[in-house]
Amino acid sequence: MGLSYCPTIDAEELQRRLRALLVPVSIADTGLERRLACLELRYRIYAATCPVSLWAPGLILTNELVNQAERYLPVAEIARTFRRFSRLAMTGPAPSDPLVFHDATGWLPVLERLGWPVADANPAGLLRPLLTDRERRVALLFSLYLPERHGGGFSRYPCQLQALRDWLAVRSGQKGMVRCLDAACGTGEGTWDLAEALLATGLPRENIMITGLTLGALELFAAAHAFFPHDLERQHAYRERIASLVASGMSKRMLFRQADLMDCGDLGEGYSAILCNGLLGGPMLHDLVSVERVVKGLAASLEPGGILMAADRFHAGWRKLFPREQLAELFVRCGLRLMAGGEGIAGIRI
Repeated sequence: MGLSYCPTIDAEELQRRLRALLVPVSIADTGLERRLACLELRYRIYAATCPVSLWAPGLILTNELVNQAERYLPVAEIARTFRRFSRLAMTGPAPSDPLVFHDATGWLPVLERLGWPVADANPAGLLRPLLTDRERRVALLFSLYLPERHGGGFSRYPCQLQALRDWLAVRSGQKGMVRCLDAACGTGEGTWDLAEALLATGLPRENIMITGLTLGALELFAAAHAFFPHDLERQHAYRERIASLVASGMSKRMLFRQADLMDCGDLGEGYSAILCNGLLGGPMLHDLVSVERVVKGLAASLEPGGILMAADRFHAGWRKLFPREQLAELFVRCGLRLMAGGEGIAGIRI
C-alpha cells in the first residue's frame, strides 16, 4: 500500500508527516562514505589536471567543458551515489532515480538543472555536509526529485477544464457524487485546478471527491502540502493560489495517493471523470504496449458514461513518435466514444 495524504498546510502536521517520510537523524553508511571518498579523489584530479576552465556558478557551459568534466566526473557514477544517498535519506521503499539526472549528458548540466547553491563541481563536497544537516538535506532531496520543468504550474489546460464543465452541465440532472481522478498528478497544480473548476459549476462540496495519483513520494508530498523547501518563492505562490480552497474546506474533499498507473488494480474505480495530462505518449510513457495498458486501466476505472480526458501541450517532439491520432485510436479500442476535449482528447465510457 503506497502513501496517501489528505492535503494540509498546517505546519505542525506537515512536519510530523515529513519526519515519517524522511530520516530525521544523521546518515551513517560505510558504503556511501566509500563512494564519496572516490568522488572526492576524482574531483581533486579534475581540479588539478583539467586542461580547460573549471566549472563555476554562472559559467556558460560549452561542449568542451561538459566533455572534459565527464572524463573525470562520470555522471553515471555520481548518479549512483546520489541514488544511494536518497535511499538512505528516505524511510519508505527505495525511490526511483532522481529526476534531475534523467537524460543527463554530464554532471555539469545536472548541477545547472539542480539549481543548488554550490561553489564548485565537487559532488562529494555537496553531499557530505548533508549527512548531518537534516534541514538542508530535505531541501536537496526535493531539488533532486522536483527540478524545475517546462510546462509546470497552474492553469495549463483551461480549455480542457471548460470542456469538463460543459460535460458536467449536460449531465447535471444526474444526482449524487462526482468522483474525479487526476492520474499522474505530479506536484498537484492540475488537481487543485480541477477542484476550482468543479466548484465553479455550482456543485456542493459534499458531492465532490477528488483523488490525485502520482508515483513519486516527494512529488506526492509536495502536492498534498504545497511544500517546496528548495524553492520558497514557488511554495509561497502555490499556497496563495490554494488558500481559498483550503479555507473553504474543499481540501477535505481531496486525497493525494501514491500509485503506479501500470498497475490497473491500484487505480480505484467508479470515477465520473479522469484527467491524465502530460504523460500519455510523452517522454515518460510512449511505447504502445505501456500506453495501451494505462489507457485500458483508466477506461475500466470509469463509471458507465464517465469521461477520460488527456492533454499534453509541452511534448510536441514526442507526438511525432506517438501522434494524437494514435492515442485517439487507443481510446476507441478501449471502449471510449470520442468527444472534444479542449487542448487534448476525451472519450466517454460506453
